[in-house]
Amino acid sequence: MGNRFLLILMALLMGCPSCGSVKDTHRRRAYVSENPELAKSQKDDIRMGNLQAGMTREMVRASLGEPTETSAKTALTGTVEERWYYEEEDETITVEFKDGRVVGWDQKRIEIDR
Repeated sequence: MGNRFLLILMALLMGCPSCGSVKDTHRRRAYVSENPELAKSQKDDIRMGNLQAGMTREMVRASLGEPTETSAKTALTGTVEERWYYEEEDETITVEFKDGRVVGWDQKRIEIDR
């Protein structure tokens, strides 16, 4: 086995922040392979665990997993507005949806005093 392969394997097993866990990688790849109609940029972002405006709820679940918490309301115009929250040890992500599509998100690092 080459050194590069071993480094990638170690990063996946040790939880490299930009790589995600093995479970995350499997979920992302499975979704992409089951949805060949996705645009290349959507496939790339899902594989990397990123967000993109216009993503559906299913695409966000594939990319980030299940949210920690959700909230929803229906505006007077009939538009359904949702927020999904992802809380990790050192980061929070809030994803905003309108009528089931991503319209924005906020990602904040949490400073941990040690």
